[in-house]
Amino acid sequence: MRIHHKLAHGESLSKREDRYRCPECDREVETKRGLSNHLAKVHRDRWEKLQEDGLVLTLVDED
Repeated sequence: MRIHHKLAHGESLSKREDRYRCPECDREVETKRGLSNHLAKVHRDRWEKLQEDGLVLTLVDED
């Protein structure tokens, strides 16, 4: 994914300032997919409930 992003979008994912924050443990990841994967693996017990509640994955506010 990092190679694709660099080639297709001209920027490194690791240098992006925007991040997605886990609502359960505040871990920050670089993509919505990464956050979905984190939630499904680390917080499996809460993931289904979050989806049922209509969880919206949002960017971390740097302000």
